[in-house]
Amino acid sequence: MVDFRDEAYNNGAMTWLAKNGCRGRDIGSTGDIRWIVITDLDGTLLDHETYSMESTARTIELLRLRCIPVVLCSSKTRLEMKLIAVKAGIKNPFVVENGAAIIFQDGRPPVVLGVPRKDILRAFQEMRSTLGIRARGFSEMTPEDLKTLANLEPKQAKMALEREYSEPFVLYEGQEDKVKLIYNWAVHKGLRILKGGRFFHLQGMHDKGLAAMEIKTYYQNIWPQKDLRLIILGDSENDLDMLLVADMPILVKRPDGSYVRWPGRKKPYRTRNAGSSGWTEAIEASGILNMDRTRHKERDGRDLDPEKRIKGD
Repeated sequence: MVDFRDEAYNNGAMTWLAKNGCRGRDIGSTGDIRWIVITDLDGTLLDHETYSMESTARTIELLRLRCIPVVLCSSKTRLEMKLIAVKAGIKNPFVVENGAAIIFQDGRPPVVLGVPRKDILRAFQEMRSTLGIRARGFSEMTPEDLKTLANLEPKQAKMALEREYSEPFVLYEGQEDKVKLIYNWAVHKGLRILKGGRFFHLQGMHDKGLAAMEIKTYYQNIWPQKDLRLIILGDSENDLDMLLVADMPILVKRPDGSYVRWPGRKKPYRTRNAGSSGWTEAIEASGILNMDRTRHKERDGRDLDPEKRIKGD
């Protein structure tokens, strides 16, 4: 685990607090509790089809004004995440490639939890040849290919191909029955495969959950006297690792009306609305924007308090 008491991290954190007017302030807290928001992007903070932040921008700003950090955590690359963070006005660290690295936007050294991509690409080729899998990875795609597959603009597609720690891929038609086989092969090799909203991802044994706990440690060093709690939002299988370590897990409804299958004991909040509208709904319902309340209840009475969680839908 990284020692976030190191001067390089600590000074940067204090600078962030000062710039946002948070130093010495108790905004963002309920008594001794302080909340951190960690969120997936596609289909959660961003609209699944258009990648727009239009319906979440105002809520992001309200969180910033209350000194509640919003940490982006996605399968996206460093370049993609940086662009989104800048557009959203988010200056906090963000997590790239399914938890492979924590990136600080002020030049502090990244925290790397993943495996170098050259090793991942070698493993991807071995997987295909050994198992006879017909799959196509990002390393074999052009920006135009990805634009077609993921409805991305050319500039976005180019950034999405700049992987550092993973190889997203698609299976060709007729390969669906081999999914379990490739999952088991990856584990045998000390790697893992995660399923996102559109692609499979071959990567190291890191995940968003491990990265979320590192983020919590980072902020615990900033607010050592506070009881830090995590609100985590996601909609896909690759979000489950971080949702499972949340104090308040939020399952965002998918465009087809479904939710990712929940394996945890804690009862999550399931949004009524899909995508980014559901993200805003959940943050508003959680009560963290109204810090004079010690219990977090939605207007219609559904309890979102971590100690008295609502029943799943």
